[in-house]
Amino acid sequence: MAATGLAAVLFYRYVHVGSVGPPPTMYEPPWYPERTASAVAEAAAMIIAAAGLLLTHRLGANSRGSGAVPVLIGARSK
Repeated sequence: MAATGLAAVLFYRYVHVGSVGPPPTMYEPPWYPERTASAVAEAAAMIIAAAGLLLTHRLGANSRGSGAVPVLIGARSK
């Protein structure tokens, strides 16, 4: 989702598609503070999501290889 949002911000910054149907044209070349903050937040969300995906995959691969069972942090043992 974050990558799609970032792609939309960058696409409408650099490509003038024109008006498609009832919505007005979305082309806006200048960078203003709100647009910059949006692009930075979406890029950060994309990086954090990718890191979480890689970490989850790596932890899953490690636990499958060793035969260990993943435990939730803070879970009480019986």
